[in-house]
Amino acid sequence: MPSPVPSPEIRERIQRLLWVVLVLFMAVGVMLAYWAVVRNPTILAREDNPRLVEAELRIERGRIFDVHNVLLAETVGSGNSLVRHYPIPQIGPAVGYYSFRHGTAGIEDGLNGVLRGDSQSAWEMNRRQLLHENQTGYDVRLTLNAIWQEQATALMGDRQGALVLLALPDAAIRAMVSLPGFDPNQLDEQFDDLMADEQAPLLNRATQGQYQPGMVLQPFLFAAALDQGLFRLDDPVNNLTQTVPVEGNVVTCTVPATTPSTYLTALRYACPAPTQLLSQSWDAAALQTVFSAFALDTAPLLPFPIELPPQTPAQNIPLALIGQENLTVTPLQVALALSALANNGQPLTPQLVNAVQTDSGAWEAYLTRPQAPLPLAVSDAVASQILDALAKNTGLVGQSYAVLSGPEGSTNSWYMGVAPIANPRFVVVVVLEGETDEGVAAAIGETLLRFLMTQS
Repeated sequence: MPSPVPSPEIRERIQRLLWVVLVLFMAVGVMLAYWAVVRNPTILAREDNPRLVEAELRIERGRIFDVHNVLLAETVGSGNSLVRHYPIPQIGPAVGYYSFRHGTAGIEDGLNGVLRGDSQSAWEMNRRQLLHENQTGYDVRLTLNAIWQEQATALMGDRQGALVLLALPDAAIRAMVSLPGFDPNQLDEQFDDLMADEQAPLLNRATQGQYQPGMVLQPFLFAAALDQGLFRLDDPVNNLTQTVPVEGNVVTCTVPATTPSTYLTALRYACPAPTQLLSQSWDAAALQTVFSAFALDTAPLLPFPIELPPQTPAQNIPLALIGQENLTVTPLQVALALSALANNGQPLTPQLVNAVQTDSGAWEAYLTRPQAPLPLAVSDAVASQILDALAKNTGLVGQSYAVLSGPEGSTNSWYMGVAPIANPRFVVVVVLEGETDEGVAAAIGETLLRFLMTQS
């Protein structure tokens, strides 16, 4: 028996019902697409999203090595119990730390995306998710030398301050010490105490410590003055040992009675009064130009951010010329300025990362360099004159300073050194907070330089 043919009215009702069902399906599709494409990334990005927390805890961050492939940082554990481990706890602020609770610092911060493996291809990311594999980051090799870092830290002892060691001709950072320090393996347990500590152990004094430079500036100022033809080192000066008042204190130099009164003597004995004579030739703008030539007014270019307070133009030029007034510098800035003199007057960009691992597992060079060579700070001839003037009979170029710091008259001890004299390969800068005897900083710096010359 043939099926009855629906009436036109019934067919119209069925058609309308099909259209309603189709519209509902389309609405469901649009909502699914909205939640999957628009809202889902927002939800996943919330810090309290359990899926995000679980994914983060399962990331196997890449390892960090020193320049000779000594292990400095690794991820240990399994599943959701992965933790960061630092085999050399005193490795210092250049490596920094990683903590899921407290964030990152140092290279762990600057190359966070590389160490996490965030730059992996979409195909690789999808393959891992399909196979439920942990996200794995890339390894990083630094310019640090673990042995030299440990040696420098041991020489500093329990003193408070910083040390920077650069290798020429690349300005590769071989050691970066900031004390008091901290054990990155104990960061989560000690973080609140570290944050509350008035000695600021989490502060990287080498890159962010703000110190008044005092007569540390003198070699760079004299270099600029020689380059401009303002005087010669053998020119006489009449105020060699004149005292200079600073914030209720007195700054002077002590020279042997038979020493000739020249600019050379003033440089060798860090005499302030002859340095202040430059105020007859330089105003605030000219002085700022000198600072800029030696990059003493800018943050060094490193793979992790460095925040420094803005420098305001000097108001009292004579005081600024002896490193007082409102001037502050970091040990790394001073080390780079000294490396410019040791590098024939050519400023350098510091290098902290030697290479980064690629998808294939090979190492790819990673150098931080400006687009074009930096302008000469001073001529090669002038740079050589300054280094020769500060050369010691020990085979090193070095100078130490006791620097007034702050209105309360506290004193910091500085040392700047270059070795060896004939072919400079190392630059070291030491600053010791609250140390009145500059010989202490000099002993640390010279001991380290002599050690280095036996190692290479």
